Amino acid sequence: MFWNKKKLSLHTSSTDFYKKPEDVKRLEREAPIGSVQFSIALLKARYPNMDIITQIRADKTLYALKTGGFYGDGQNRMG
Repeated sequence: MFWNKKKLSLHTSSTDFYKKPEDVKRLEREAPIGSVQFSIALLKARYPNMDIITQIRADKTLYALKTGGFYGDGQNRMG
């Protein structure tokens, strides 16, 4: 019967499930993951590899992180 089925695990036992990218490993030595400083550093490190649309979103996110304002506070590109 369907109520006797085992629940599927939400976690995997494999150690290969997620591996941190090298840039994350390097940056987490400078600031804890989840901190504003880490987020800013990661966005700046990955910025050159982004397309223009993604760079615009990154600019808005950087503005919000640095000022504590909202994502779309009228800033389309950082100056």
